[in-house]
Amino acid sequence: MILRRALLALLALAVVVTVAGCGSSSTTSSTATSSASSASDILRIPYLADMSVPDPDIFYDIEGNSVILSAYEGLLKYAPNTDKIVGDLATSWSESPDRLTYTFHLRPGVRFHDGSPFTAASVIASFKRRLNVGQAPAYMVKPIASMTTPTPLTLVVKLKEPVDPFLDYLASSWGPKMIGPEALVTHAGKDFGQSWLQTHDDGTGPYQLTEFARGRQYVLTRYENWWGTKPFFQKVLLKITPDIGTQQLELENGSVDGIMHSFPAANLSSLPAGVKVKLQAYVSGCPSGSADWLASSCAELPTGTCCSPPAFAIGGVSCVLIRTVSLALLPCTSLTTNFKLYTPATSATNVGATELPFDSAALLPAGAVNVH
Repeated sequence: MILRRALLALLALAVVVTVAGCGSSSTTSSTATSSASSASDILRIPYLADMSVPDPDIFYDIEGNSVILSAYEGLLKYAPNTDKIVGDLATSWSESPDRLTYTFHLRPGVRFHDGSPFTAASVIASFKRRLNVGQAPAYMVKPIASMTTPTPLTLVVKLKEPVDPFLDYLASSWGPKMIGPEALVTHAGKDFGQSWLQTHDDGTGPYQLTEFARGRQYVLTRYENWWGTKPFFQKVLLKITPDIGTQQLELENGSVDGIMHSFPAANLSSLPAGVKVKLQAYVSGCPSGSADWLASSCAELPTGTCCSPPAFAIGGVSCVLIRTVSLALLPCTSLTTNFKLYTPATSATNVGATELPFDSAALLPAGAVNVH
């Protein structure tokens, strides 16, 4: 199989998970989508299942989160692979000593996909909409007592009582997202825009949802007026393919460019030599508070190196490491067990962790070499 896009595919997918859109929010056909762009700037990724609905005030699932995070943005977010809260549409913020008042200074020059400017009033409208819709994610804004806008780009939020995870609510993947007036005013209807947002978006992200064909595919189109760095891919096609075996066949014949998750590690040996893999590890079963996450040090390794997780025992309790193939099109020529364990107190040390024997060679794709 010929490798196309390879590492760029992984980098772009990371953007798709945290970034999104362009132009009007109305849907278009996939035929027009494919013909308008060259193959080199289209990323094709399968989903195992339909997402529930592309409405950020209703969506509370896993599959489809990349669509939400590509089309919409919140005030805050987590820095990649950490629990550090950083600004997104808010450039800075402060908390009062009594933890009841939060002041957010907003990013200038941001526009919704309908072309309207993003302001502090937009945040208030979006927060109120989440409350009015009243679905599962609404609890994140229920502690708010009042909101004011001293300037067009300053928002002051006062809480009813101190809420320790309030900033985490805002940074969460399922936290409040900013929704523009095309959804909240023009297409509000009698359900606060819920009907319209089943097949459209009006966010501020780098990609716009330009097609939502339930059971078939979704199309994300790059938003050329996005405030951030222009994403590499002009379009991202997300095809609904419920069977992982079918996804593997499509990967092998070039119909898709990668598999996001749930690829069985036992099937790695069946992949052709031209297909390269990246393994990601997720910690399960660790003692509470012992480790926030297990993150690979791939960023510190030479380009072309893949990471595979070791096993750890923390505080005498073994942690189960779930291995899934993230994107099986990386141009890696080697596999490494070079992983770091992050703890809340010591951010980059293996304090309290004991590495257990791990045979990464058993997971090597054909032609790869194990390195330590």
